[in-house]
Amino acid sequence: MVDYALTDKKSQFALIALAGSLAGVANLDYSLVNISIIPISKYFNVSTSLSDWVLIILGLISVATPVGFGKLGDLRGYRNVLNIGLVIYATGNIMCAFAPSIQVLIAFHTLKSVGYAMILPMSLAITTVFLPGRMIGLALGVVAAMAALGFAMGLAVGGYVALAFGWQYNFLVSVPILAAALLASFIIVPSRQAEAPDARFDLPGAVWLFLALLPLIFALNSGAKAGWSNPIILTAFVISAVGFVLFFRQEQRISYPLVDLNLFKKRRFSYSVAAVAMVYFLMGGVMFLFPFYLLLVRHLDMSQAGLVTMIFPITAAVVAPFAGSLADRFGSHLLCTAGMLIAAAGNILVALLSADSGLAHVIAALCLMGVGIGLFFAPNNKLIMALTPKEKQGMASGIYRMTTNAGSVLGIVFLSSSASRSSTLIAVGGTLPRPLTNCTRRSSCMAFRWFL
Repeated sequence: MVDYALTDKKSQFALIALAGSLAGVANLDYSLVNISIIPISKYFNVSTSLSDWVLIILGLISVATPVGFGKLGDLRGYRNVLNIGLVIYATGNIMCAFAPSIQVLIAFHTLKSVGYAMILPMSLAITTVFLPGRMIGLALGVVAAMAALGFAMGLAVGGYVALAFGWQYNFLVSVPILAAALLASFIIVPSRQAEAPDARFDLPGAVWLFLALLPLIFALNSGAKAGWSNPIILTAFVISAVGFVLFFRQEQRISYPLVDLNLFKKRRFSYSVAAVAMVYFLMGGVMFLFPFYLLLVRHLDMSQAGLVTMIFPITAAVVAPFAGSLADRFGSHLLCTAGMLIAAAGNILVALLSADSGLAHVIAALCLMGVGIGLFFAPNNKLIMALTPKEKQGMASGIYRMTTNAGSVLGIVFLSSSASRSSTLIAVGGTLPRPLTNCTRRSSCMAFRWFL
């Protein structure tokens, strides 16, 4: 098979920088929009439950579509899908900044979310296809680090931008970065890649997967508020179940499936995908819950709480590139196991937090979790991609992105379903709700066990 990896050092590092920038700007943008929800509600004089749909739409699209876009990259070229995604993403952000109503903003954000879902699988695929094997771990470590830094930067500047200039500018912050990434993509990303054995696109499979995932995430996200016995929620679950049945039947009967189900017959591939879902469940849950503790128990203001919360992603960002380089030299299993052990220790410290806990306890918990997650991401991602044929890297990237986004959504949904009860428990008792902390601890422990 022809090797399409770049051989020039400058081109290799430029590609790593581009892939990292894509992951970083996506998380930066998510944080900026997340922080803008309350200002958006006030500006349009609508409830936060309506404004929340700006983020809900992003969650729905980013779970339901990355597999299809990843497969499209395998068939039509990673650079082509990436460039189209960047144009849609930037255009959608500009349109969001000038939206005249909340309904129009939600519609424009839906368009932007499609671009978001297109670029994320490509940021992984271009590193594993166009870089030599000895550099893939390092590249994935940089991608993980930039993703964490992007999230942290959004926390740091989003509130300031919204207060100083208006929430509209939070949608414009990423536009210059996306424009630069588009130019860099034309220059850096090769136009040639490994050809897929069958160039046909499994459109029915993509439709059935979309119909399976979209109502499922909607039901999980809305069930706590609407009630799990609500006819709309129950109907969404039924549609999802039918969609999954039709999807699996479609994938088993054709020779050019959207998802190669044979990949999941490899135990290491299945366990690695399941492990990353658990880790994102943990991260989504902790990042949702921790501000309640800092604001309601420690009585920090918003800026202080944001700075403390940044310890987690910044620590992960520092560790991730070193973990990726070590994975290139020594393999993934030991690093993934060590990462989950350390993350589990961090979650034990989180479970022991109370109103009387010192700042050192808080910082230690966040640092341990950051170190553990930083050690885990790049080695695990490398393992997933290494177990996938070169001509199916887009598919694997899409599966990875779908899994991570779904895990994060589920983590937030699980905790938000107990949000009102949790707030009361934290405010009165001064400790985090035990079932929730046990859940995050179990997630890291289960992920760690699969690598033993």
